[in-house]
Amino acid sequence: MDFGVKADAEDNTDYRVISVDVVPAFDKDGRFEIPDSGLGKWIATNPQSHAAKATAAHQAIRTNGRDWCGW
Repeated sequence: MDFGVKADAEDNTDYRVISVDVVPAFDKDGRFEIPDSGLGKWIATNPQSHAAKATAAHQAIRTNGRDWCGW
């Protein structure tokens, strides 16, 4: 699929392309179950909880309004 964004020699896209995984999911008690091919079974997941945790982690590494890069 062409998003009109060209990667440089180091495969960087300046964060202009996102990656999305699509998996089957079934509602179970307000959460979802998704297949885990490594375990060979269905596992529980909660996208809203994951999103909140990812946002909190991202906020925790921001300093002076800039993202921490680690190099």
